[in-house]
Amino acid sequence: MGIKILSDSTINKIAAGEVVERPLSVIKELVENSLDAGARNITIKIERGGRTLISVADDGCGMTEDEVPLSLTRHATSKLDESDITDIKFFGFRGEALPSIASVSNMKIYTCKEGAQHGWEFGIEGGVEIYQKPCRAVCGTVIQVRDLFFSTPSRLKFLKSESKETAACIDLVGKLAIYNKNVNFEFFVNDALYLKTFSEERISDVIGKDFYKNSIEIKWESNEINLNGMVSIPTFNHSSTNKQFFYVNGRPVKDKIMQQAVHISYANLVPHKRYPIVVLFIEIDPKLVDVNVHPTKSEVRFFDESIVKNLIVKTIKSVLENTTSSSIFEIKSKKEAEIGYQKQHTFQEVHASDLEQSFEVKTGDFSKKRVDFQSPVISFPSDTILNCDEKDLEKHKKKTFVNLEAGTPVTNFLKEGDLGQAVFQIDKTYIISQSYQGLVIIDQHAAHERITLEKMKKEILQCNITQQKLLMPIILSTRIIEIPKNNLELMGFELDLLEGSLVSVKAIPSILSQDQAINLLEVAFEKGCDAEYDIIIYIEELFSNIACKNSIKAGSSLNIEEMNSILREMEKTPFASQCNHGRPTYKLLSPRELKRIFERT
Repeated sequence: MGIKILSDSTINKIAAGEVVERPLSVIKELVENSLDAGARNITIKIERGGRTLISVADDGCGMTEDEVPLSLTRHATSKLDESDITDIKFFGFRGEALPSIASVSNMKIYTCKEGAQHGWEFGIEGGVEIYQKPCRAVCGTVIQVRDLFFSTPSRLKFLKSESKETAACIDLVGKLAIYNKNVNFEFFVNDALYLKTFSEERISDVIGKDFYKNSIEIKWESNEINLNGMVSIPTFNHSSTNKQFFYVNGRPVKDKIMQQAVHISYANLVPHKRYPIVVLFIEIDPKLVDVNVHPTKSEVRFFDESIVKNLIVKTIKSVLENTTSSSIFEIKSKKEAEIGYQKQHTFQEVHASDLEQSFEVKTGDFSKKRVDFQSPVISFPSDTILNCDEKDLEKHKKKTFVNLEAGTPVTNFLKEGDLGQAVFQIDKTYIISQSYQGLVIIDQHAAHERITLEKMKKEILQCNITQQKLLMPIILSTRIIEIPKNNLELMGFELDLLEGSLVSVKAIPSILSQDQAINLLEVAFEKGCDAEYDIIIYIEELFSNIACKNSIKAGSSLNIEEMNSILREMEKTPFASQCNHGRPTYKLLSPRELKRIFERT
């Protein structure tokens, strides 16, 4: 077959295969055009998952009679300065969306410029203009796409079910609505209003009020890059990453770097196969990010991925640690832990090792004035004091933790914000404590596991790790040019670099067995300096398992002093609300909750 030039119709259909994969692709392109046109109100309608109808109406700047035919021509755009094609300041710029969509559907366009006597209606079938006529003057543009893929019916069989396509469209509209706070969105599914956002708290409208109540605001500002958003507390998580929303310069994206950074930030804080809920916005110089690496612009490429990952990890980790350290009890509302950063930073400071110290964290006021706490009438008969030795039992018999007579406040060792005092142990596994805020049930193994892990991590940061000298050095080979030798030596390794890509291991951290130490080194050698956080994840998991094995086990009998020792350690340990595997370490039952359990009014 000889070489020939394809017709415009065929070219547009081929382009549609890249740009218009499914109905949500059409919505994305049309809504982004509306946003670029300065719209403040956007109404989206779909029928049958977008197969039979997709309509996007806006009150943007509109188009003139001459501009509509141009918009249906490939590579025609008003959004790109040809003198600098890397300076991308709009959502749509490739000039392929409208002609591609029109080539595989029946399209109608209604548009009017502000101040015009009337607007214009255009009918397009399979990419060919059928008619144009005047219409009433309403500033803005309405684009109706009917019978999607009618001209390429083979594409229809690749669409998912109507319900799944509808769900995908709902998810997309939610993502677009979250970022564009100054735009009101209405979304109709089969003529039923599904989403309406008119409030500033649209994150709550889209994701849910529970997330809004169980999240923390984050913010980092510099000359070249800004990061802000909301992240959930570790105990509020989801079964998939579908509730993780990432934006770069206002564009919703799927970015593995940002997703991996979030995963690292919550390492050992959420259970296995559970994921934090986050909404992150990155504003960066357009010249430092490539948004044209995917036909639908759903992916981006940063000029320096390590800086972005470093920024996200250290910002979220610092916020979580400062918040969870402010009180042992979980943050129930984001209003109790507003995070504010007043300091301006330079782009280079993102790499600084003391990044965490540069934040000015303002947490909720947990030092309110003491108010006498009227305890509910509860007694602990001697036969319910489980797993205590005889001396402890005698102490319990002599001491009344709650006065059975009304009106007597609890003893003065109970303070607001702490875990109170241990009362007894259940099943040699759970510590029962009476705190200022109510009854607390603590999983002794989960709690001690977190305490042990954080102590190990603190030793590493303070370089207090003891070394174990090896009788005979172990020789390992590495294929990479550069290994993270300095970081490994800070952890307690003693290494000598030999010729021929060989490394002599003379000492290892005493906290690790020889096999564990060698496995860690092999991972470090494999990943190299460019994968710092991959090594951190491995170390976190390794130390988590070590801490688990070296912690108090379920089934271990503890006396009152030992129980209280665990409670005091928890109160000063970061992330004490979760064990190393992300499970909760305790449960607080307030007097109100106890009343509800026992149906007391």
